[in-house]
Amino acid sequence: MGAVSAFKKYLCFVEMGMKRGFERKWDILGRVIFYGVILVIFSKLWTSVDLLAVGNSKVHTQGLIWYLAISEWIVLSVPLIYIEIESEIRRGDLLYFEGKPISYPTMKISEGIGELLPYLGILGCAGVIFAWALSGSLPEPPFNLLKIVPIGILAGIVSLIVQVAIGLSAHWIQSATPVYWLWQKVGYVLGGVMLPLPLYPDALEKIARASPFPVLLSGAAEGVLYGDSDFLINTMGMLFFWCAASIFLVIGVFQKCQDRMSRDGG
Repeated sequence: MGAVSAFKKYLCFVEMGMKRGFERKWDILGRVIFYGVILVIFSKLWTSVDLLAVGNSKVHTQGLIWYLAISEWIVLSVPLIYIEIESEIRRGDLLYFEGKPISYPTMKISEGIGELLPYLGILGCAGVIFAWALSGSLPEPPFNLLKIVPIGILAGIVSLIVQVAIGLSAHWIQSATPVYWLWQKVGYVLGGVMLPLPLYPDALEKIARASPFPVLLSGAAEGVLYGDSDFLINTMGMLFFWCAASIFLVIGVFQKCQDRMSRDGG
């Protein structure tokens, strides 16, 4: 009964986050417009540049449009929950959770998941329309588009968990924004968001593959681009690994926060 009660409790936070996500119409609209602009710009660029000369024969303009649409779908759908966590730390709100039957990190992750789902749904529909219009066709096989849905959800959840750890870092450095910027910029480079990793120099590709960024940001896109039939199982397996690792990271960081609050009073 305790586990069921806890699940229902955090499910309420998911519902609250989902309601808040649907209420942010202008933010979603802004992301949809930005999404479309990125796809239009890069589709024109790839039409003008001979990418086959620097990659393998499986890379083509239509495929790259779908690749970018999928990777940017995941990037743009994740709400910036670290900002709210940073603000709550500055106000000392974490002290209110001392002795309460609610885990602060789990609550923030639950709210974030609720916000994530509307963004994934709306931006996903927009991405399919944009990419189909710009490429003139669906990826082969089209069924692979359905496979990216669970990948996008889990990748978004892992990104949210990491953001909780980033937000909690404000307990020591006052502003978590530089930490998030570093995470974001390194992710864009090593995650293969704009271009598939096989087009990278060999040394940089090896470094990227050793990081969590490719599986978080472009694992689904690579599977669709190259028509890999096993990409769902492989990508989900790696995402579960990084999910577990990020949960342990949050547990460790939050424990340090609690120790400091107990010692210094906030």
